Amino acid sequence: MTQIGVLYYHGNGVTQDYKKAAKWYRKAADLGDIYAQNNLAMMYYEGEGVTQNYDTAMSLLQEVDPRLAAQAQYSLAVRYTLGNGIEKNMVLAQKWFQKSCDNGHPDACNHSVDR
Repeated sequence: MTQIGVLYYHGNGVTQDYKKAAKWYRKAADLGDIYAQNNLAMMYYEGEGVTQNYDTAMSLLQEVDPRLAAQAQYSLAVRYTLGNGIEKNMVLAQKWFQKSCDNGHPDACNHSVDR
């Protein structure tokens, strides 16, 4: 199922279709496939084939490996701080820095956001 998702995601041998990729990744993720969970999380993070949802992305990553979640949470906090690809929001930046710190990201714990 994960490999079918990969085929649809990249358009290898089939027409590229992010929605179908997400569907196959979800099926595999529901069975505990960590690669599918990771791939699906990235799709939620970027809003590819699914409605963009950072909380869902982070939950999926947390199931795979808390360190992956911590890094993704840190990256999201930085994006909110800088307004990089999303609307600048210091309250959300602080929320994601804190979550990243809680998950053990070394830089997130030392990062303060001026509100």
